[in-house]
Amino acid sequence: MNNNNITTCGKIAEKCGLEWGGSWKSFRDLPHCQYTEGLSIADLKSGKMIADR
Repeated sequence: MNNNNITTCGKIAEKCGLEWGGSWKSFRDLPHCQYTEGLSIADLKSGKMIADR
């Protein structure tokens, strides 16, 4: 898979509500996508949790 394909997949993932590592400012992780429900790392470290569905 090349970077163009990964970028396309990342943009699709963002449209689906996922966080894409290719958009990160300090460390770009192109193949990484994750569901955060809008929570930051600081939120998660402070004990906040993603709501169960």
